[in-house]
Amino acid sequence: MFLVGVALKSTLVLSVIWLAAGWLKERSAAIRHLIWSVGFAALLVLPFFAVAIPAWRLPIIDSRLAPGLVFQARGQVHAEEAARYTGARAGVESPVQSHPRLPGWPMLLAMIWAAGSAISWAQMLTGCLMIERLRCRANPCRMPGAAELAKLLGMRDEVDLREAARGTMPITYGLFRPTIFLPADVVEWNAERRRAVLLHELAHVCRRDGATHLLARAVLGLYWWNPLAWVGWRELLKERERAADDLVLAAGTCASEYASHLLEIARAMQSPAAVGWASVAMARPSQLEGRLLAMLDTKRDRKAPRRAVTAAVSVMALCLVAPIAAVQAKSDPSEVMTAQQAGGSPATGWLKEGDVALEHAQYPQAKAAYTMALNAGGSGAEAATALIHLGMIEVAMKDFGGALSDFERAEAANSGKAGEARMWMAITQERQANLDAADGLYQSALAAEEPNSSLAATIMERYAQLLQQQGRHDEANTMRVQAAGIRKTQAELELASSEPPTPDVYRVGGGVTAPMLVSKAEPAYTQQARIAKYQGTALLSVEIGEDGVARNIKVARGLGFGLDQKAVEAVKQWRFKPGVKGGEPVKVAAQIEINFALI
Repeated sequence: MFLVGVALKSTLVLSVIWLAAGWLKERSAAIRHLIWSVGFAALLVLPFFAVAIPAWRLPIIDSRLAPGLVFQARGQVHAEEAARYTGARAGVESPVQSHPRLPGWPMLLAMIWAAGSAISWAQMLTGCLMIERLRCRANPCRMPGAAELAKLLGMRDEVDLREAARGTMPITYGLFRPTIFLPADVVEWNAERRRAVLLHELAHVCRRDGATHLLARAVLGLYWWNPLAWVGWRELLKERERAADDLVLAAGTCASEYASHLLEIARAMQSPAAVGWASVAMARPSQLEGRLLAMLDTKRDRKAPRRAVTAAVSVMALCLVAPIAAVQAKSDPSEVMTAQQAGGSPATGWLKEGDVALEHAQYPQAKAAYTMALNAGGSGAEAATALIHLGMIEVAMKDFGGALSDFERAEAANSGKAGEARMWMAITQERQANLDAADGLYQSALAAEEPNSSLAATIMERYAQLLQQQGRHDEANTMRVQAAGIRKTQAELELASSEPPTPDVYRVGGGVTAPMLVSKAEPAYTQQARIAKYQGTALLSVEIGEDGVARNIKVARGLGFGLDQKAVEAVKQWRFKPGVKGGEPVKVAAQIEINFALI
């Protein structure tokens, strides 16, 4: 998610830079080059700012009907399939522990990103090494008048001039100690061409284009996958050469003669591709047309930005990138919100990640996340939740001793979780055929839990399964009736506080035909319900619209362990042939029963 955030934020920064450079199209090339250079610098520090600056969290802001039309569906799984899914097959350790998992697509994307960056940086490093080797072996180049031309551009330090092979393109290279490489046959040129070429390369040194080139090339390697980064790279190269041309013309060079020299150099001279990865070449054929038009345009602004302008642009870039870096990126839709987005502690985020891994039966990942939640120093409730979920995993993997220890620790960590922890201790004892111990723990769990809570109903429903197994049918029925009463009361309260039914909703009869089910998605079992071997029926109240889609879905009778949410998710995918009144499709109220069973 950190890389996703950086990707989104870098795209936003690049878009702003591109708009700013376009807005300044009537200004000098030096100004636009400054915008792109500062923008690339901002992109370089963006990942570090995203880590260092405190997160800026943005606040992130689903009818009551009693129809006679009822649809039914079953969410079921074979008991052996559930055992295989949870890795709880008798006498066999969980296969999740013994078989390595292939990296998921987020990790593959991260690996591809890293590989592309490594290749790009390796190219740049190769170019640097080649030029450093050339600089060590090249002879000094004596150019009469070089010092005077440097002073004409306002330079005080002497520039290192080196001799390169005949017919090679003049280039400038260097971060702290710039070097200009001129072809060995430069002495054969006429004075005007030597002056124009030397002025152009000195302009690059004066403007520190060698440093900005390496900086932008490094940033391009980091964001190589982003088309906007390549657009910015080309714009930076184009504006850099035009800005250097402007300095040459400002020094008194005739525009038409300078254009002629530039064409001849681009035609007759070339530089190795590897050298271009790290150095500033004088002429690139792809840029010639635009450069020639720009230097022959007498109305073009050729002023270099003052230091105050450079400082102002830098401050503006900092003010842009800092808040963007601080904004928390939203998680992938398949993932839950992180703790920072939810406004909770770090432990909350690890709990959410563990829940996602548990739901996909990724036990090692889930255990690692819940363990991190414990180590993150969450509150007593968070620690208890992490321990209960760790115990669930131990039950699934048939480590019953470890599971009971985790549940006992959870109860000790937070008394408010005592009912849930004891319920899971009862399930663990039941799984070991210690039915008397399980019976006592179910009763203890009910005593510790709020009498009319959803969890109390879940404990009763699970306890009824044990009573039925023991042949205590009357007690089991009594327990189910009590649980049903709690579910009904909760549903009524939920419906009373929810939005009223949508207007113009009809019931079947009186000239209204019933919708017909065309396709449906079978609801899935939650992993917790699989581990607990929990069964039951959820009842949903829905409105089937004129388009055949179920909307305004409400839970009229829920279940525990998240099964009612799974029922809602499944029904949202159902499609109907809508009900009809007077030959026109109409909204029709209906109920849907979802039966979850282990067979």
